[in-house]
Amino acid sequence: FPFNRSLWRPQARTLAAAGYRVVAPDLRGFGESALGDGIAGIGTFADDLLGLLDYLGIGRAVIGGMSMGGYAVLEFLARYPQRCIAALFMVTRAAGDDASGRERRTALAAQALREGAAPVAAAFESVLFDLDTPTLRPGVVTRVREWMLATPPDTLAAALQARRDRADFGS
Repeated sequence: FPFNRSLWRPQARTLAAAGYRVVAPDLRGFGESALGDGIAGIGTFADDLLGLLDYLGIGRAVIGGMSMGGYAVLEFLARYPQRCIAALFMVTRAAGDDASGRERRTALAAQALREGAAPVAAAFESVLFDLDTPTLRPGVVTRVREWMLATPPDTLAAALQARRDRADFGS
């Protein structure tokens, strides 16, 4: 959150060149994927992933996710463990949000609906990059900002609420 599958291009190219089949989907509402009836929760992403695997005829897979994608992988493992060979998690916490975290997500979701993607991009950009990154790698910062700003506000709000309400796998 709040990215799309473009984030995985370098890894996908490397893995594909090594002979692996790589599928990097956009989560519902992000990138080229439509929001549809809305994001009902992180479980919706897990169910979408199952549907994609079935559609592609993939029985079992190594599945990875970063941040919200990792939350979807946790939920996928809880629902469909037989479909996963191994899992990769980046910047993913198994524990759910505390009350303060839930309040922050609720407030940012409301702000996204009122003001668009810019407040969300600003909030995440401030924690994504090292202080030197804008100077040393300005193209990376610009590209990531573009991904965030391209996400529709209703998707951002729905995903923030889904993240807020996700299952707690921390116990």
